Amino acid sequence: MVPNGLFSIERFIDDLARFSETSDGVTRFPLTEQAKHARQYIADTMEQIGLTVFTDGVGNIHGQLSGSDLSNHKPLVLGSHFDSVRHAGKYDGVAGIACALAAVDMLLSQGLSPSFPIEILALEGEEGCEFKSPLIGSKALIGQLSLGELKQVMNSKGQSYYQQCEASALNPASLPQPYYRSDSIAGFIELHIEQAATLDRESIPVGIVTAISALQRIRIEFHGQANHAGATPMNQRSDALVTAAEFIHQVPTMLAEYGSPAATITCGHIECTPNRANVIPGFAALEIDIRDTSQPYIERLSNGVKHTVEQLGESPGLTTVFSILGTGDAVTMDESLRQQLTQSCQRLGIPHMDIHSGAGHDAGVFAQITPTAMVFVPSVDGYSHNPKEHTPLQFLEQGTSVLLDFLHHY
Repeated sequence: MVPNGLFSIERFIDDLARFSETSDGVTRFPLTEQAKHARQYIADTMEQIGLTVFTDGVGNIHGQLSGSDLSNHKPLVLGSHFDSVRHAGKYDGVAGIACALAAVDMLLSQGLSPSFPIEILALEGEEGCEFKSPLIGSKALIGQLSLGELKQVMNSKGQSYYQQCEASALNPASLPQPYYRSDSIAGFIELHIEQAATLDRESIPVGIVTAISALQRIRIEFHGQANHAGATPMNQRSDALVTAAEFIHQVPTMLAEYGSPAATITCGHIECTPNRANVIPGFAALEIDIRDTSQPYIERLSNGVKHTVEQLGESPGLTTVFSILGTGDAVTMDESLRQQLTQSCQRLGIPHMDIHSGAGHDAGVFAQITPTAMVFVPSVDGYSHNPKEHTPLQFLEQGTSVLLDFLHHY
């Protein structure tokens, strides 16, 4: 066992980065061989610190510390996710697990035993990258994704999340539905890199999150007619890819007409068939990410996107399909927890600011059943989902200090 107080945030983050499908950045999709090795490493580290560890049926890792008050069975839960997008940085999600582990390790090194139980979660399937639905692990824990629905969530190979759990020697049917209820959890705290440049530009080491934007993951299909590139006149074509490009060209117009000033639309994935230079594309598809600051705003933006797609489908020889693959609701963080985290910053003399999260997080799922808060630490130049992503150790240590002080005074 590693003696308490010797846990290394840097080593933990660097070690996990080795479990990657790619060498250019981190690629660690849920329930892959890379995820299996990462899961074992996290579990071993939790045990070395002195936590009781188990992995649930959908791949989330739980590290538990009992409280001295045996009548208190409701844990305060800290953590984040350990999966990644393709060619990601090494801090997204993992930094939150590392800092939570460091805070508990420091607590134990001081010979302190909290009166309340603490649980550290390393969550699987947050990104919604390979499986086309975000926040899978946390949604399954609160009963928002049933076992039947896990059988409908597919990866790019047509395999369901449920099937891949079983292929990874996990037993999804063993997960209680739900595992967490509002009367069985005291609260949830997630530390995360900001994924934008606000803290970095303001030279402020800690952000206390006020709210999380709503998001939708949408698939748009354009069905046209494949034909000869040279023999088919331009005015006789039903080019699916050109129509998809017209949709992308209208993104600024859609944002201006249907979104708030903070709204975003990202067209990050394109498919084209038959994808040959001398054949007119007969099929094209986009998977897009839309976000806005409230539930009414995201619904208005989504309806605007759908209306634009339907208009494009009125072109001769073209049809369109609009499908919502996954959603994340807008969430306001718990005011009491936010104040306690702010007081921790004040006691420690750490500069801080209130900040809004444009990115979705597991915290947004837990907020549906329990008081929830988030702490942001800077990402240099705002890089995230990018191999250039970097958060200096000093900011991770300051975030850890805030978590530790919070645990002392909770």
